[in-house]
Amino acid sequence: LELWRSGDLPGAEKAFRSAMALDPGGIQSLPARFNLSSILLGSDRADEALQLLDEALVLAPQDADVHYNRGLALHSIARRDQNRDMLVAALDEYGQALEINPNHAKAHCNIGVVLAQMGDSREAIEHYQAAIAADPELAVAYRNLALAFEATGDTAQAITVWNQYAELPGVKPEDAEEARRRASALAG
Repeated sequence: LELWRSGDLPGAEKAFRSAMALDPGGIQSLPARFNLSSILLGSDRADEALQLLDEALVLAPQDADVHYNRGLALHSIARRDQNRDMLVAALDEYGQALEINPNHAKAHCNIGVVLAQMGDSREAIEHYQAAIAADPELAVAYRNLALAFEATGDTAQAITVWNQYAELPGVKPEDAEEARRRASALAG
């Protein structure tokens, strides 16, 4: 993990693969398999990540984070290939993560993203709000919620959420400024 945290992704990948080799099909390899899948997802290697996550799912079928990461991999492949069936599969995986952990904020947020991509901004709003309820500092959920309110024509709510987003502790100053500009333009 230290290699990953320090930004040495090739070194971390090698270390996680070595850890997996110690217990190739066993539960002890699950953390390494999961962490390696996260690195691969961040490196636009979703197909490789999906393969690891399929293996992880056999080891831990009730792990919400494994389902969530599988959703991320499928979602990435769906965007790359413009494949609606994969998008639906990603939605299903995020949903399975929520069945296991109803307060999985990131799964709620990504269900919202998929629903918005499918043109259902109103239902996406419900999931963004659930994500925020589960994790009040999940900035991406606020951003996506503001955009969804804009898409549905609810300007007042969009303004409120843009301003909330701008005040979150982890938001970069330039993103906060952009959010304030958007809110101001909507208030017009």
